[in-house]
Amino acid sequence: MILTPNTPLLISDAILGFCRKIVPGEEPIYVDVRPVKDGERMDCFPIVEKWIEKKGGCAAYGWLIWELPTVYVEAEFHSMWESEDGTLLDLTPKIFGCNTVLFLRDRNMRYENKQTDNIRLALMDHAAVHTLLAMAAREFEIMNRGDRAKMHGEIELIGVEAEEFKNVHYKRIQALEEIRKLIPSMSRNDLCICGSGKKYKKCHGFGL
Repeated sequence: MILTPNTPLLISDAILGFCRKIVPGEEPIYVDVRPVKDGERMDCFPIVEKWIEKKGGCAAYGWLIWELPTVYVEAEFHSMWESEDGTLLDLTPKIFGCNTVLFLRDRNMRYENKQTDNIRLALMDHAAVHTLLAMAAREFEIMNRGDRAKMHGEIELIGVEAEEFKNVHYKRIQALEEIRKLIPSMSRNDLCICGSGKKYKKCHGFGL
């Protein structure tokens, strides 16, 4: 089973509660993904700014909501393009080529040319899940320590920090392997554990 979060196919009570804590009074919505040619993953902010220069409109800031069913949910700071008629589009390529994403608009957020960590919530009360999320936060802190918070692209750590990151990453992988044992094994044609009613291969199995 691939333990990678993806777009929630159902907006569960847990996801709604998570979103309402992040942006009270705002509901998450599904937005179509129309990736620009030659765009880079994780480059949503420059992609949207360049598109505005060509097409007009404006940037809509908020959070992409990702879910690993029954395990955890997280929010990733993100920029959408908003047309003059109010239509939202996600122009940024995605690793699994998903066609829609779940977006929580946050009108109080602005991009300030520095990295913003994801917001994470455990859905499973298990030590391995809490460790996984804690190590993800530690990895972000190390990679974005000091002036690195405003750096983009590949970053190479050296010396003590490289060893620190290596140890944190190892703990994260250990926790992930422990979580893998907690989730029932699924075949391609089983109903997905997220409750969507779709087969696993067409849902969180990412087309396996």
